[in-house]
Amino acid sequence: MQSTHSYKIGTCFFCMKCMYCAKDLTITTCNCDKSIKPTTKNRTNEIKFSRNCFYLLNNSDQTYVKKIQESVIKFNYNVDLNKSFYYTLCSSCNGKTYREKKSFKIIMNMNQLQILYLLLLQPLYLQHLLLHLIIHQFLMRQRIYI
Repeated sequence: MQSTHSYKIGTCFFCMKCMYCAKDLTITTCNCDKSIKPTTKNRTNEIKFSRNCFYLLNNSDQTYVKKIQESVIKFNYNVDLNKSFYYTLCSSCNGKTYREKKSFKIIMNMNQLQILYLLLLQPLYLQHLLLHLIIHQFLMRQRIYI
């Protein structure tokens, strides 16, 4: 069984790339100090952009949460997902995850249109009941309580 190791802020959480020399740390090692958070002042020409992130336990952004959970398993990080922590993403992982998040929202909007279409096909008394349930679910998702 593979041993766990602690995540270092100077690596991309999703692909394990060094955020200073751009080496893939799943294949090779480097001598960069990965305990230091990458900033615009301490990055090298190999890594022009990065994103500093903060993981929250009750984060509503499921795309990033899912990727974090996958990375913990993939790289065997010794990270407690019940606690908040800082992590870094390289520009390619951040862009890829952002596009996934955006496409997920489009799919959700398409599903909502299909639900509304099906709603209109129902008898009037069912339309009122279903519409009430949909509005209630939306308000709960937005954390609006009445």
